[in-house]
Amino acid sequence: MTTRRPDMSGREATENEAHTMVIPNVRTGATRRPLTGAILTGFVALFLAFDTVLKVLRLPPAIQGTTELGYPADRVLIIGIIELACLALYT
Repeated sequence: MTTRRPDMSGREATENEAHTMVIPNVRTGATRRPLTGAILTGFVALFLAFDTVLKVLRLPPAIQGTTELGYPADRVLIIGIIELACLALYT
């Protein structure tokens, strides 16, 4: 005679089934998400830091690129300082 116990789905399971239930792995992929987020954050921070240094030092590529976007050349330093503040808040 086999005893029947209800399992989590509500159906009755035999005694053998009750002891060998498979619990799904709910952490699948969860360990990669923080690493991926850190890598993407690093890329964004590096790009922002590179652009900030170019603007604060008022290097010709930064001035040329900024003026091509329609901003006046004398505002490059101010934009660089604003980027520096944003970078400090971001990281």
